[in-house]
Amino acid sequence: MVLIFFDAVGLVGYTFVPLGTLFMLLTPYYILLSAAFVFFHEMKFTLYNVLYLSAIFFAGLAVEYLGVSTGVLFGQYYYGNTLGIKLLDVPVVMGINWVLLIYCTHICIQNTFIKHSIIKACVGASILTLLDFFIEPNAILYDYWHWSGNNVPFYNYFCWFAVSFVFLFCALKLKISFQNNIAIPFLAMRFVFFILLYIWQQM
Repeated sequence: MVLIFFDAVGLVGYTFVPLGTLFMLLTPYYILLSAAFVFFHEMKFTLYNVLYLSAIFFAGLAVEYLGVSTGVLFGQYYYGNTLGIKLLDVPVVMGINWVLLIYCTHICIQNTFIKHSIIKACVGASILTLLDFFIEPNAILYDYWHWSGNNVPFYNYFCWFAVSFVFLFCALKLKISFQNNIAIPFLAMRFVFFILLYIWQQM
């Protein structure tokens, strides 16, 4: 219910014009609050797990920096101001966002009937790439980030898949394990939130 409430408030804030600017400014704090809420429910935190998540934070920022500074990853894009404080032109919350999404997706795939790590990582990477497909139109509209020519390149989705695959595959091979009952509902709500936000904008 808390997740539904958070997203309902966010949807109203983004779609109700008088509140739109305020809620855009609150976006990085919403991401932080979401991360705190999700990780509060983790039942198997260990130093090993924390080190892995810390590595994802810094690796996530690194791939984003490589992307915005060279275009080698994702394509030619730059970040707007909605996501808050930047480090080397990359919002710091993007590192947290990578951690949160990889964490929740790993929980989705870690105990499935699929045994092969490569296939598991492919499934997880596909989930995150599909999520990015729904995020992109909203990201441009709400000044998260912007693409050269205002067109999202197919290369972006390829890189999202590749980076997500590497992060998830490492977790599987390192035998990282988490236990969190709200991680999967949270990830599902990310899909619902961005799909509904996109539909609203088309109406």
